[in-house]
Amino acid sequence: SRSMTALESSLGLALFERKARGVALTPQGRKFLPRATAIIHEHARAKEEFDAERDLRDGRLSVGLNNVLAYFLSNEALIEMLGRPSRIRIETSFDSYLALRERTLAGEFDLAVSIYEPARKHPELVYEDLMPFESFPFANQHHRLAQQARVGAADLAACRWALIEGRAIQSVFEDYFRSHQVAEPMISLQCASVPFLVSAVAQLDFVTLLPKQMTRASLAGVGELRQLSVEGPFGRGRIGRDRRRYV
Repeated sequence: SRSMTALESSLGLALFERKARGVALTPQGRKFLPRATAIIHEHARAKEEFDAERDLRDGRLSVGLNNVLAYFLSNEALIEMLGRPSRIRIETSFDSYLALRERTLAGEFDLAVSIYEPARKHPELVYEDLMPFESFPFANQHHRLAQQARVGAADLAACRWALIEGRAIQSVFEDYFRSHQVAEPMISLQCASVPFLVSAVAQLDFVTLLPKQMTRASLAGVGELRQLSVEGPFGRGRIGRDRRRYV
């Protein structure tokens, strides 16, 4: 209670409402809560880092990963990309690009690795480029285009499409049809779950867009997919990491 009063006094705001049954946050308190949470995260992380240096024991690195990357980045590749000593224990969590960005800003992650979306770059985050990726269209082995020697933009525009959620993949999709001056087809299915997407494409007549590395992943249904014979990659993008400016 004394600490709460001192905090309110230093800020000049009423953060807590005292009631007979306990304490509740005021509107100002709710607004301040995300910053207080970030401060607590930073304090705990700083203590861990200093303890690790003093005791020469393992530290902790909290990393957020884009949902798609979970299926084609090995642990060894992740460690190499992060460029951190092997003594550090890496803890990972998966989410969409925007959710990763917000959770990094809140102090939940030290950094986030994701397909980069330049239009949504946040001024409080530093972006570091890591690697390119190429996307190709895939369908199940019985799809009519899977047997076709050459697949053009008009062929693809006539298909039903299923895409993983995320602005980066959707931008690649839109740019392809725009560059070929073909009307963009409707997306019939869009979801955040990569396993569900792959399963749907393996069993139905959808065409989807995936990074080629993902087809080598150990994922149910991925063996039923066939890369369609388009000329060159469908689209290219970048994978990068975001970190707060003060990390």
